[in-house]
Amino acid sequence: MSAANTPSETPSSQEQGSTADASIGTQKNNNRAKNDPAWGHCKQVVESGKTILLCIYCEKLIRGGGIHRFKLHLAGKGGDVESCRKVPAAVRHQFHESIEELRSKKRKTQEQYAESYNACDDVEREFDEIERNEMQQQQKSRVPTPNSRKGKQVKAYYQPMIDVIASMGAGYKGPSYPRVRGYLLSKLVEDVRKMIDGYREIWKQTGCTIMADGWTDRCRRTLINFLVYCPKGTVFLKSVDASNISKTAENLFKLFRDVVLFVGPENVVHIVTDNAANYVAAGRLLEAEFPKLYWSPCAAHCVNLMFQDIGKLQEVSQTVSQASLITKYIYNHCYPLFLMRKFTGEREILRPAPTRFATNFIALQSILAQKDPLRAMVTSREFTSSAYSKEAKAKKFVDQVLDSKFWSQCTDIVKLTEPLVRVLRIVDSEDRPAMGFLYQAIYKAREEMVKRFQKRKKVVDPYLKILDTRWDAQLKKNLHAAGYWLNPAFRFNAGEFEKHKETISGLLDVIEKYAYDDPVLNSKLTSEKRIFKNAEKDFGRPSAIRERSTVMPDQWWESYGCGAPNLQKLAIRVLSQTCSSSGCERNWSIFEHIHSKKRNRLEHQKLNDLVYVHYNLRLQQRNQMRNQVYDPICLDAFEDHSEWILEDSPPFLTPEEIDALRNDLANMSLQSPLDDLDQLDLEDDRDEDGANNSVENANQNESNQDVAPHLSDEEQLADFEITPWI
Repeated sequence: MSAANTPSETPSSQEQGSTADASIGTQKNNNRAKNDPAWGHCKQVVESGKTILLCIYCEKLIRGGGIHRFKLHLAGKGGDVESCRKVPAAVRHQFHESIEELRSKKRKTQEQYAESYNACDDVEREFDEIERNEMQQQQKSRVPTPNSRKGKQVKAYYQPMIDVIASMGAGYKGPSYPRVRGYLLSKLVEDVRKMIDGYREIWKQTGCTIMADGWTDRCRRTLINFLVYCPKGTVFLKSVDASNISKTAENLFKLFRDVVLFVGPENVVHIVTDNAANYVAAGRLLEAEFPKLYWSPCAAHCVNLMFQDIGKLQEVSQTVSQASLITKYIYNHCYPLFLMRKFTGEREILRPAPTRFATNFIALQSILAQKDPLRAMVTSREFTSSAYSKEAKAKKFVDQVLDSKFWSQCTDIVKLTEPLVRVLRIVDSEDRPAMGFLYQAIYKAREEMVKRFQKRKKVVDPYLKILDTRWDAQLKKNLHAAGYWLNPAFRFNAGEFEKHKETISGLLDVIEKYAYDDPVLNSKLTSEKRIFKNAEKDFGRPSAIRERSTVMPDQWWESYGCGAPNLQKLAIRVLSQTCSSSGCERNWSIFEHIHSKKRNRLEHQKLNDLVYVHYNLRLQQRNQMRNQVYDPICLDAFEDHSEWILEDSPPFLTPEEIDALRNDLANMSLQSPLDDLDQLDLEDDRDEDGANNSVENANQNESNQDVAPHLSDEEQLADFEITPWI
């Protein structure tokens, strides 16, 4: 080997630039600076006019690949370059860690980029969650998994397609566009139809719920979606273009009747629709046509209407309006948004909610959870010394954030609406049938609202009136009462069941309707009802007693109801149903994805076929991947005050203890900046007469800011339904 290739100390950049030896390559002055530490372990050599790298340890020439390939050589990563056998262990470890760090950063960047592609609908988001769990399980078993959402989609859908195409061999010509949208789509529709026919056996065993909801597409066509729910999953049946007919009860009844006949009247337990007047009338016609079928309004929609009515209360409307002004200012100004994220630990004060009207109350929860960081932000030197703080909008924003009356009202509203938000989340779930839980959830929410305001009944009365009106007049049905009575977690809870003995009347109505024109079956059901009530036969087994509250009620009946076969079949049919038509609303996002602005001329049948295939194939994929072990719905969570409730109610104090505590506070030396102590309400459970006065006094005790200016009449009377948040 020539002297030029003899290992020696690596010259510095200046030495490299001034080396005169013709056999040693020199770095040109116009080359970019070489900051990678790997340059200190190699030399640059010119060979045949090309610059190559020489390892100073083993004197191996690395041709091509640049400094990264040389780092692989030092780290012993293998691949297409031989590992260095003479490199010190410390150097090898250093570059091994460097390469791993680089790959980790690259993976993180890819994940962040891939996460920017949000799922087009809730179904896709559920698939992602299932695959994320699968990734975690594989990581525990040290099985390599894809690193990004795009990779996960490749794993599930893309690679099988590539494998099939590759199996055709060279020269295969793909189908043309007309063939894909014509023959192949029709063939796929037929395959999906056969798959859905396999659900009929499930419908016979557990019964099913038909969900229907209307929608107007981009071409102003009125479409009605029909989906069928069972514990195995929701399937999309069809979409009907109802643009050419009037939405009268008779016309809707004819559409619903055709769907019921297609699914099978013996399989349908009940149908869930919107609670508009024409849908209600159509539901009554269906019940008259099919004596064993029930109609009920969408529970999620009814709870949504409760939120709408609550939002129209004056104090709620004003609080929501003021909260929206706070969020609008923050999210429309860059520096305040930066400070907000800094003080809240990168948390947002806005979160999505299951429904449009619930969004306002979820946003109030988020804002209340960040009360202290927001107040700290507007009084910080970073904000007060910025140019933003001098603006009129900023001064109004600061006044609103420091307005203790606003925070007091916000706390009351959040405490009152949080139980209803929990009800909404229960009925909005498709994975866990909510029929056996809705009745108890509503009453549990009502009890919790009263419990939180025991000495301020006037505050909670308007909310209870709204809840009772919607529940009694619209939502409450015999099917919900039967679901409560048949749920072993509630039926054998003596303390709770005593409050709802009237549910037996609803169960008897369901039994009579189920045993229509069959007195023998009616007698058997009544007799078996007593067996269940007395926990006889398998109902009294120790395992059955243990699992009353730990498994879903329909699965419990399937395991322990063999001693009462007729009641077992009825219980499974009732407890396996959903209470809302949320699946229809989720399906609209698939329509929007397929029927985009660039594809808004799709005829209705083509649109229907695409959605039919897309939705149901994804449903099949979800059923193959998801874990079938469900956690029962936990209603005990109503009693837990969430972390966004900042001020917990203290225990009741005697008048002597209150006087002693006041004396102790009067003798304490307090620093003036801690004006949050001025809001300390020693009588948190204040009575009705003193509630308003305490709020006004708390407002006057704010020492560092004046009371927020009064809102205009237009802002005070703003309609809750159209309150923007950004």
